[in-house]
Amino acid sequence: MINYSSGLLWYICILSICILSTILVNMITPTISEPEIIAWGSFNYCQSLALRYGVLRRPLGMFFDSNGFDAEKNDIHIVVKCGEWVVGCLILTDYRVGFKMRQVAVLDDWQGKGVGKKMVAYAEKIAIDCGKTMMVLHARQSAIPFYLSLNYHIEGDEFEEVGLPHYSMYKLMGR
Repeated sequence: MINYSSGLLWYICILSICILSTILVNMITPTISEPEIIAWGSFNYCQSLALRYGVLRRPLGMFFDSNGFDAEKNDIHIVVKCGEWVVGCLILTDYRVGFKMRQVAVLDDWQGKGVGKKMVAYAEKIAIDCGKTMMVLHARQSAIPFYLSLNYHIEGDEFEEVGLPHYSMYKLMGR
């Protein structure tokens, strides 16, 4: 397991892994794996942190609060890899009668190539297998067309989260 107590060193490691993974992914044969569940605190988890930082946080000038990592221990972490490198990730958090899908990120070079669709389909299968009846999420405005194409529905009005417009979305499982 990884000790998350050294903040600056942790951010340098995340940034280094993000840069290295981008370079290596572009050098190897572009074949993606099937989605898989990974362990919290594993090397793949560290790669997913780097990916989430690079795709979701760095463009907004945001950093991780390392105190939040412990809260993810009981979540389900899903990744898609190219070789040994994570190119897509998402988290499922237990939420009432369903799961909340969050922190969905795909490396820029892999967006539009089916990585996100594979992860979401796998997440939905897990939800059904766990007896969940609904998947909920907060989607950035830019991601709305992606989720609509997967039969998710908008619920309520636009709201702001992390400084960006978002919508609550949901999908009933098994339909």
